[in-house]
Amino acid sequence: MEYPLKIKFSESNNYICFVLGTLGQGGAERQFFYIARTLINRQVRFFVITFSRNEFWERSLKDLGVNIEYVDVHSRLLRVVSILRLIQKYKPNLLYSTHFFTNAYVGLAGRLFGIKSIGSIRGNGEHDLKNSGIFRFLNLFSTSFIVANSKNAINYLTMMFPSKLQIELLPNVVEKTPFFLSKQRSENVNLVMLGRLAVPKRFDILINVFAEIINRGYTNTRLFIVGDGVLGEGLKILVGNIPSLAGYVTFTGALIDPFPFLCTMDIMVHLSDHEGLPNAIMEGMICGLPIIASNVGGIPELVDDGKNGFLVNNQDQDSIADKIEQALRSPSLRQKFGEDGSRKMKQGYSLQHFEQNLFEIFERVGS
Repeated sequence: MEYPLKIKFSESNNYICFVLGTLGQGGAERQFFYIARTLINRQVRFFVITFSRNEFWERSLKDLGVNIEYVDVHSRLLRVVSILRLIQKYKPNLLYSTHFFTNAYVGLAGRLFGIKSIGSIRGNGEHDLKNSGIFRFLNLFSTSFIVANSKNAINYLTMMFPSKLQIELLPNVVEKTPFFLSKQRSENVNLVMLGRLAVPKRFDILINVFAEIINRGYTNTRLFIVGDGVLGEGLKILVGNIPSLAGYVTFTGALIDPFPFLCTMDIMVHLSDHEGLPNAIMEGMICGLPIIASNVGGIPELVDDGKNGFLVNNQDQDSIADKIEQALRSPSLRQKFGEDGSRKMKQGYSLQHFEQNLFEIFERVGS
């Protein structure tokens, strides 16, 4: 449902500093692109500090006219010094960390300069803490507010630390495109998995499951793996070592605009070990794809089991193959799941909802 924006946040009086650990291919970076475009449209001033150069989203942000400052040093101490100098130079009145591992930098700077700060939780909360080592509590408690993208993360953190955190929900957004009006079909049934080619995404499980699908006789299926990452070559070797997959699996690399490609697909599979609120699934759903995904993190907030897809245990490869086979055998089921998923995205995860939520958070932080 569409509704008018009701924003009290005073755009002209604010200058925001965003700290991004990376501008690589990932959900946090895509969501920041939407934030940047929204702020530019609303004439809110901001600049970006990042720890790396020449990454996936850098060009797109520069094309928007975003001012990017680089702190490409590995020493945490030197990062702190460089960030403090940049904040002193630009004099922002709000600091915003978009990755959990950069929260401590923003929180420390905010305390030193007396500036409100926002930290982020992009995963399920539990995973974020476990992988932050000795800095986990600094990353969690040093900022004025924490923004999470899933209810699952908020529930975990409030259970672990009741009354100790100010947490806001900012769900991910998926952008509508004109490609939704003309979904393309091929003679094959195309499966797709999209994301960083990294261990937690478990592309290896899907490759083994897909081999079972071919062995069951579904030779009119194809698998497309979309993304880049450290496991790219290893996954290609894995496919090459399974003779039955010859000619059935395609690696596309990363796609800055995945929507035209997704509209040629028929089923999306997503088998991560842990997640927040994954962009990949949302992009598949808005394109009308049925989803077969791990029952972890915030995924059940998107995938309603038996309504717009199937939730699975990613360690049960036989069960995953059975669900894929069920979808392969029923075009009408795929269509029903796809229509329900697309409707859910359009109704609850639109850019307009995102803008409203974002500025309401800014308003509460500034109050």
